[in-house]
Amino acid sequence: MGRIPVTHRTLSRSFAAVTGRLAHNEPAENLSLPDADTLIFLMAVKTLPKLVARIVSEKRFAPDTPAALIQNGTLPNQRVVVGPLNTIVKLKEQRRVEHPAVLVVGQTAAFAANHEGRKPLPFAGIRTVVLRTPEQSGKLTDLLSDLVATVILYPIIKIEPRTEEPGRIERKWLESFTSFIFTSPNGAGIFMQSLFEKGIDSRIMCEKTLYAIGSAMGHALEHFGIIPDGLPDRYVAEGLLDIIPTRLHDRRICIPRAAKARDVLPNKLKERGAIIRVLPVYDTVANDLDHRPIENDDFVLFTSSSTVDCFYKRAECASKSIVPCCMGPVTAQSLESHYHGETAVAPNATVEALVDTVTVRANEIRSQKGNTL
Repeated sequence: MGRIPVTHRTLSRSFAAVTGRLAHNEPAENLSLPDADTLIFLMAVKTLPKLVARIVSEKRFAPDTPAALIQNGTLPNQRVVVGPLNTIVKLKEQRRVEHPAVLVVGQTAAFAANHEGRKPLPFAGIRTVVLRTPEQSGKLTDLLSDLVATVILYPIIKIEPRTEEPGRIERKWLESFTSFIFTSPNGAGIFMQSLFEKGIDSRIMCEKTLYAIGSAMGHALEHFGIIPDGLPDRYVAEGLLDIIPTRLHDRRICIPRAAKARDVLPNKLKERGAIIRVLPVYDTVANDLDHRPIENDDFVLFTSSSTVDCFYKRAECASKSIVPCCMGPVTAQSLESHYHGETAVAPNATVEALVDTVTVRANEIRSQKGNTL
């Protein structure tokens, strides 16, 4: 916290933690100060002038004793203000230090001066709101946490597997297809699980041509022992069309996917002569959440069109002034009907690209606001 050693072999052999909050109308003179070389006052902002006056009156600490105010200690938006004890109240007003903050008094508090003007951490002062389901949020939250972001998990959507359509799957039916296209990890997982439940494993895919959109999709298939034949450079339906043959006469293609999804891919494949079977294996629906953690200036990470729709159906969310960040241009297009300001758009629909885009946007806003958020 502020990189202050509370004990030091030559400067401080003892420390004590003291409440900085007084009872209602209690005079500061009643505050008992422990006999220690370093004093740490918790909840010190509101009563700071009284605390300083009480400390100086003890005469154990001279007016020029080093003191440090630490706001939001250990968090990404930590702020440290250091100065002589008799100036710390003025510095608090000048730097606009707010609660929660602690006051450290003693010779070791001077060590905080080395970090007072340090360069802000990549996501200092930023709340990033992740709207994905918990099952799909792991990598995104890990990358954000590595950058010391404050991550708010708000799974605004949930996945509901369908039983009727996958329940009709039989070995003979599967063998009739020449190709399978997987457009989401959810679709791949639910589809393959439905096969296993019927005693059918990935060998049914032998000699089939398999395509997938996105590296995450490829990894999901590998979990089931399947390596796709093609992954596009652009992780959207249009990118997949770039690597699929233009002549598909008599090809039978199955697309396990969400019930509600864009029809660009199946329509274009039909134009190329393919026989298409769209297999809806799950629904993406709004999650019934009681809490509404969205605050003004939050960086809200939209990872799909479903997250956009569910977010703006909630008046408590739609009324907030946010910084929207979209995973890919398709999600950004869905956002246009709801949000008309500047949007940060990852060039590709990957977690890594989204985090890079959020980082760039955060630096832009920090620069506009004079290095503070």
